[in-house]
Amino acid sequence: MKKLTFGLIVALLCAVCTAALCGCADGGAFTAGNKSFDSVKNIDVSVRDREIEITASDDETVHIEYFENDKEYYKIEADENGNLTIKLVSDKKWTDFISVKPDVQYRKLIIKIPAGLGILKVDTTNETVSLSSVATANAILSNNGGDVSFDKLSVDESLDVTVKNGNITGSVTGGWDDFSIISDSKKGKNNLPAEKTGGSKTLKASCNNGDIKVDFLKES
Repeated sequence: MKKLTFGLIVALLCAVCTAALCGCADGGAFTAGNKSFDSVKNIDVSVRDREIEITASDDETVHIEYFENDKEYYKIEADENGNLTIKLVSDKKWTDFISVKPDVQYRKLIIKIPAGLGILKVDTTNETVSLSSVATANAILSNNGGDVSFDKLSVDESLDVTVKNGNITGSVTGGWDDFSIISDSKKGKNNLPAEKTGGSKTLKASCNNGDIKVDFLKES
């Protein structure tokens, strides 16, 4: 009886794994989606296991490109006050997590934003966050299990970056004297001081198990 019970359990587990790996419980094929929004003042992005790429928009509109299926889909909403929220919703059952991850192209979220935002807030896990030539008043970036990088990032007031098990690298427009700085890097290298006063802008960088390297691009 014990051997029979054990055999049934093994057979059940094999069936579950086979179904998941074959895509029978993965929510179906991913399809491409895109949305655009005008008059956006603030953006709040909260996702898991998604790469986020943010670049400058060619117009005054926010453009969003993504992939989703029946069990992993985006809830994207803009209110009358100009607050845009982007959230990844997961309706997965425990059997779905046995399957392999979706292809990398389906795990990418692309956002193009115009200059002049009040707050840009981004949070993800286990992937990368990258920003290129983006301008905003305030940027709050966090990642658990991946890197955050930015190139020619312009902030009018503050930049706050928090990373666990990843690196913080990039460049910001403005000189060293333009920023007050607070930084902390555990188990990694850091080219920023732990604390520096002065400056009309604020830069905070915290990294656990990773490096921090931020360059300043002072306009000539």
